[in-house]
Amino acid sequence: RNRIQVLKVQFSTAPSREEKVKLAGEAKQLGTEFNRLKRERKHANELIQEFKWMKGIKTVKQLKAKIKTCKFWAESWAINILERALNIKLVILSSESYRLGDIDNVLQCGDMVDADIRSAGEFKPKHYIIASYRGDHYILIRYNGKRIFTFDTLPPSIKQMIVTKCVESRGEGIYNMIPEFNALGNKRKKPGIGESKGLPKTDSGAEDIDLAAMEKYDEGYLGMKQISFDPDIVFQFYSKSSGKPKPGKG
Repeated sequence: RNRIQVLKVQFSTAPSREEKVKLAGEAKQLGTEFNRLKRERKHANELIQEFKWMKGIKTVKQLKAKIKTCKFWAESWAINILERALNIKLVILSSESYRLGDIDNVLQCGDMVDADIRSAGEFKPKHYIIASYRGDHYILIRYNGKRIFTFDTLPPSIKQMIVTKCVESRGEGIYNMIPEFNALGNKRKKPGIGESKGLPKTDSGAEDIDLAAMEKYDEGYLGMKQISFDPDIVFQFYSKSSGKPKPGKG
């Protein structure tokens, strides 16, 4: 920054146009580098906030003691341990996604499954608790005055969100281990009245001009038969997804 200020003074007193052009080029390059370092410093400060609670910890014993205090806000691994130990399911909603209008990503499906739960093959929580995640801590959410729920008393909209986002799209998350949600997901997968059970049609070719009989000549259909793919893999692109989370956090 000091060098940029010096260049500004030199630019104002430079005797020739060539000298001014040279100084301006150097100042522009330094400005670009300064802005890059400024962004990196900001990101580093944001990331370090996640671990500020570890300040002063030098031993495992001190770490265990600090985790038991209110200065430690549960991370995803701690949430998994609490769920298994207390036989509950914490339904986490992101207040940041809601604030940004990213409604489809308000519900957090969770990024891991406890090893004991996975080995058991299923998870049967006795109660559900809904909480709002605010970036560094959690706030309890009440619904109709209730703080704790069973599967039957969970808000229908919450169940719908869980099935749509976590059960159907993820496939191997913690909610897929819960029999009730797994059953809801399987129920929704069954084709309804009037739905086709045949081969999917493409969006190009003769069928687009009402010549369905020419489907076998459709170049898209023929190409589809030659491609090996996993039909259970789905790519989703959402225009309102929040751009704030750092890589691996969103």
